[in-house]
Amino acid sequence: MSSKTDGSDSEDGFSRRTILAALGVGGVGAAGGYALLGGDGAETTPSVSDPSEDAGFEAFEAIRDAMRTSPDHLPVRAAGLVDEGDADAIFAFVRDELAVDPSGVEDMDDANRTRRWGPRGTLRGGTGTPLDIADTLAKLFADAGFEADVVDVRPRLTAEQVREMLFRPPSREFAPNLSEAEAAHYRDVVGGDEIPSAVDVGGSESAALAESILDVYPGADAVDEPFYFGWDRFAKLPIVRVDIDGEMTYANPFLPDATLDTSGLGENPKIWEDTSPDAYPTVQVTLSAATANDRWNPHELVTGDWSAADLPGRQVRVDMLSGIDPFQNPGVRFSDIDTFVPALTVSDPHAGLETVQSLSVQGDAVTRSGATLTVDDDGVVYRDGRPVVDPAAGVDPTVVDTVEATVDTARYPNVRLGVTAYDATGDAVEGLPAAAFEVVDDEPTGISVAATTSAPRVQLLVDRSGSMPSAYADDVMADLVGRLRDAITTGHEGARIEQTWTNSDIYTNLAEAAESDANLIVYATDGDVGDELTPGISEVLRAGPPALMMNVDRRDRDALREMATLSGGTYRMVDGHDDAVATVTDFVDATAADLPSYLLDYTAPTDWAAGDERVATVSVPESTASADTEYVVPGSTVLPDEFASLQLTVRIGGREVTRTLAGWDPIRDAERTVSEADMDAVAGALFGEHVLSFEAAATTESVWLDDILTSKLSVRGIHEAATTGDAEAVRDALDAGFTVTPADLMLLQGPMPNPITEDSHTYQDTLRVVLHQQRPQFGTDQILQHTDALDLTKYRTVADDPTRAFRLTAQRTARVAVVEDALYDDSAASILDGRDLVPFREVAADWEDDENQAADARVVEARSGNEVALVADDDGPFAFWTVNVDTGTVAGVLDDGSGGGYSQARIEEQLQRLSRAIAVVNLLALASGKAGLVSGPGGLALGAVAAYGQVLARLYGQVSLAITIMNADHLDRAIGQAAIALGCNLAKDLAMFRLGDDISAWVENIFGSVGGPSIC
Repeated sequence: MSSKTDGSDSEDGFSRRTILAALGVGGVGAAGGYALLGGDGAETTPSVSDPSEDAGFEAFEAIRDAMRTSPDHLPVRAAGLVDEGDADAIFAFVRDELAVDPSGVEDMDDANRTRRWGPRGTLRGGTGTPLDIADTLAKLFADAGFEADVVDVRPRLTAEQVREMLFRPPSREFAPNLSEAEAAHYRDVVGGDEIPSAVDVGGSESAALAESILDVYPGADAVDEPFYFGWDRFAKLPIVRVDIDGEMTYANPFLPDATLDTSGLGENPKIWEDTSPDAYPTVQVTLSAATANDRWNPHELVTGDWSAADLPGRQVRVDMLSGIDPFQNPGVRFSDIDTFVPALTVSDPHAGLETVQSLSVQGDAVTRSGATLTVDDDGVVYRDGRPVVDPAAGVDPTVVDTVEATVDTARYPNVRLGVTAYDATGDAVEGLPAAAFEVVDDEPTGISVAATTSAPRVQLLVDRSGSMPSAYADDVMADLVGRLRDAITTGHEGARIEQTWTNSDIYTNLAEAAESDANLIVYATDGDVGDELTPGISEVLRAGPPALMMNVDRRDRDALREMATLSGGTYRMVDGHDDAVATVTDFVDATAADLPSYLLDYTAPTDWAAGDERVATVSVPESTASADTEYVVPGSTVLPDEFASLQLTVRIGGREVTRTLAGWDPIRDAERTVSEADMDAVAGALFGEHVLSFEAAATTESVWLDDILTSKLSVRGIHEAATTGDAEAVRDALDAGFTVTPADLMLLQGPMPNPITEDSHTYQDTLRVVLHQQRPQFGTDQILQHTDALDLTKYRTVADDPTRAFRLTAQRTARVAVVEDALYDDSAASILDGRDLVPFREVAADWEDDENQAADARVVEARSGNEVALVADDDGPFAFWTVNVDTGTVAGVLDDGSGGGYSQARIEEQLQRLSRAIAVVNLLALASGKAGLVSGPGGLALGAVAAYGQVLARLYGQVSLAITIMNADHLDRAIGQAAIALGCNLAKDLAMFRLGDDISAWVENIFGSVGGPSIC
């Protein structure tokens, strides 16, 4: 069977869309052979007749093998030529099958220096710069056993030869060795859907969309900088020097008639061996988070760096690993989980575990409040650089005889217990890990520990306002802090003091310090207060540590006296450093004996109303000691200082894009403070899925389908092991690794319509990056699915007429917006459809006075560096188009500044109410067909079924079905839809394998010490 390369169906009665149906892939298909799964927001993945049989996997394997026989599968063809060792055939393959992209914006002068994505990306997409192609040819020669390297020559090329080099559309036939009868048989086996309908056939829809945008764009016909097709006489071209049977040959794949015997360079060409090419661009991904009290300063959680040559066709999962096993902890709630390990784990359906482990990275463990947890070689756990638990100390929890506890509910439902444990002689027992304690507040809760000793932890706040005396200025404070540190540590072993500068919002700053792990606060201020006392702050001060309010001004300040009283602390007027040192020393000495040893944090159940009386019980299970502490659910609280903004930054070369994954956004939300909704959004994102897909030019149909099928087949070993009921076999299958391939990512990495013709060539100047997100929205019955084509890549078209080149770029790049519109409920195309557009600059002044429009304007301005924004001049939902003024690239942008689109799926019950059934949910949670989530959850669930033989085993038939078809449609509706939302939590189990053998023990050490027994 075969089909054409222009996106239309073949005329032999058998199309690539029939292949998609044979795979069980429904929905709509994009021209060029890529299918849009679930374009209407529904799950449209295949079904199987009997989940207990292996026929589905056999069908997938047979179809994948057929894909690898198709002439357009360039990586397989290249590997076959390498195996044959035919140098002439390798050369002819590179010359004829790999399209040459321009190396520069205006000309080909940097042909011997510019690299974009290396051999991997060049073979997957079939295009690259001259140096990418030369690198690819040299690698293929070397892999085949020939000695080869890249050298430079200075050819004499005509403008016509350069045009011929660039305007050479490859003829790649999609013709897998698969008959119509075979395809029909496999379709029957997997129970596939109907043949999908096509979208944007021949680029008609994208062209129409682009023209409607350019009709409004001022300047579409004013482009006057043509590409220079001449070859500068000093410009160099990279070619390959290869030793064939002892004879040095120069391989020039850039001339259509060249052979290994006739390079077209003349006899004895001058060769430059010292080529000094540019390195492949560096790709850097950084996950960061900001807390509510410090929203403008996000804290870096994890950063990974890769060569652009390593990433084409791979995904980077952005994970927050919780270390939780719900099968051992079936009662755990999402709110119980406070500690996470940030990780960037690489996924590749074709790579082995060793490869992905070498490419994956992890950060230090963090709590929701932003505290960093590390562990040294001796197993000592540190919180923000300070030791919390030392296993070598050998503290025995069985010696605990009594326990005392106090309760802080100022940030309810976040609760902090101040706990002191005593042995039979009345001495304090300190240094126990969180795992030594249990807290019950109507039900067992997860806990984290912020401190394990009563040693004074003094937070020194110093007012930095202009009215402060010079004795407390920057240049003299170091001396005072040093003297205070000496005085405090001399009398109190393990004591510490840390200084923080503040503004005049004294109430707010004091409340924020009360939420840290400090057990004493000292505030040096002149009492000129810039904010007000709120009921929430009042509760925080009452429940927090005692504060010494030092008035360094000569005037008495009632506000400072009130703050000290609320905190149970002391108000003093001081005169000079000597008096300050004496006052602080007396304060610490007087209060140290009453400080609790442990600070235990947990989240209380939220089913209680203000005024309800509650009892929290803290105990040491290995002894008989316990204590009850009563509290009343407060009616007024303040937001906890936890993560309120989760941000992802991707850098390629000198370009950078930051997206707010969830919560407060520094652009759109710049004029407001953090809200509870922000924190709920981040909480959902911590348990969500965030995947970055990297690709060079779009792959061919057979490579695309090979990727999908290989990903599906990667769970086959788990399926077979679970069928046997052999727990060890299941674990071995999990250890072998498997992959996740979100379909949305691959669809948005699809081809442009006809990017290379005989008189034009549209290309991209770096890797394409698409971000896929799926996360529960806590507090609602929705899950959010979002895919975002990051604006890191610039597209350009080379043609004789620069105006035509500009319009062609617009038409071809508009394909992404058409795909987004087919995939999602909300996209720029759907939001702006039928509305009148105007350049933003024409209405910018009118938007300044409206709060919502001002926020929209900030989003537009953040994207307007070299782009013209086109907006709807009405009061409807906000989105906008951008047109790059240099290239014509068209992109749709949503109200949060991202590209792509959104869809929401409804869950029948509240996610928070389902969280206690997480064991059941995660057993089924591999079942997100649209997101391609068939990974850690399914594997871990089946492992539990085989290993424990629990009552959940009765669901095994449904689980097997879900593994085979990647779909939740045949599951119970309520549980199945919850599975889609929550599955990504245990998908992170796979990340543990990708990070290496040592990660599990490391995580266990961290979580066991500070995370609480109900978490790990």
